[in-house]
Amino acid sequence: MSNVHFLPEVPLSEVSDLLAGSDALLVPLSAHPTFTQFIPSKMIDFMAVGPPPEALAGAIGWLAEHRAEADEMGRRGQEFASKRTRVVQVERLEELLFDIVPR
Repeated sequence: MSNVHFLPEVPLSEVSDLLAGSDALLVPLSAHPTFTQFIPSKMIDFMAVGPPPEALAGAIGWLAEHRAEADEMGRRGQEFASKRTRVVQVERLEELLFDIVPR
């Protein structure tokens, strides 16, 4: 296939640009019950760059035909991800720990 590319490892500083240039990003997970409440950190990274990471097969055609809706999904994904970055999560954990343990 000429429209699928597997790239070698790149420096972390280049990852965002590569993700942002993708039409779709896939996070395959096992159907094991463990994963029903699990959100992999890479999904947050994928959402942060904008392309919607939802259903893949039938939705790809729908997304291509409904660009305004796809763009809105991307915007909402970015908003969701911005509140769940590692930095934000660390700050929330630190705040929680300071609430539990007196300074």
